[in-house]
Amino acid sequence: MKRKRTANTILNIVAVALLLSGLYLLIKPYYQNYLQRNKMRDILDEMSMNGSGKDGQLAPVKEIEVTFAPDAYKVSGEAWEEFARPDSEEQDSAKEFVRVRTYGRLDIPAINLSMPIADEATLNTLRVSVGHYRPSAQMGEVGNFVLFGHRGFRTKQYLHHIGELRKGDEIIVISSKNAYIYEFDRSIDIKPSQLMEKITEPTDDKRIIIVSCTPLRDTKEIKQGDLRILVYGHLKETIPFENN
Repeated sequence: MKRKRTANTILNIVAVALLLSGLYLLIKPYYQNYLQRNKMRDILDEMSMNGSGKDGQLAPVKEIEVTFAPDAYKVSGEAWEEFARPDSEEQDSAKEFVRVRTYGRLDIPAINLSMPIADEATLNTLRVSVGHYRPSAQMGEVGNFVLFGHRGFRTKQYLHHIGELRKGDEIIVISSKNAYIYEFDRSIDIKPSQLMEKITEPTDDKRIIIVSCTPLRDTKEIKQGDLRILVYGHLKETIPFENN
C-alpha cells in the first residue's frame, strides 16, 4: 500500500510538472510579444519631443540610443537576409548589452501602426523597430528608401497588417526635421532570392519600399514566412517642421 501511495505521488508530481511545462510553452511567446510591444511604446515615448507626436500628430522626433540585454526581445525564427549577413556575425551573447539607434518614426494610419525606425536593419534593431537598409536612399531622397520589419505572425503586432493597405493609403515617415508623406501604390510577393534585385532596382522617383515576410500561415504550396512582401509607395509631400 505504501509503495502504491508513493507511486501515485510521483505520478501526480510528474503530471503537474508536465502541465506547468505545457502552460509555460504556451504562454511564453505571448509574454515575449507583450515585452516587445511595451518596449516599442517606451521608445516612441522617449523619442517624442515634449509629449508631442502622439495620436497621429505630425511632430518631430528625436534620435535616441536604446540598450538592452542581448537575449531580450528575440523574435521567433529571426534570421539575417543572406545578402545582408555580416562577414563576421556579432557575438551578442558575449556582450553585456546591445545598442540600437532610432532616429525616425513610421506611421501608417490605415492599419493603426506606429513604430520606431532604426538606422540599420539587423537582428537587434528589428526586435524593437523597423530598420533602414543602409545602402538604400535616405528618407525623402530620390531612389528606394528601404525599411525591413518583422511580420508578427502570432499576436498581430509589428507589420502584421501591412498586406491590407489599399491604393492611396498614406505611409508617413517622420524625422527631427520633416514629415514625409508617401502614398501606397502596390505590393508584391517574391522569393527571397529576388529581394536584392527588387530593392536595388533603379528609379528616378522618391520611393519607399517596406519589406516583411509572408504568408501569415502555411498553405499547401508555401510555408509561413517563406516569401517576402514588398510594399511600394511614392513621395507625395514633404512637410518641414517649424524652427528647423
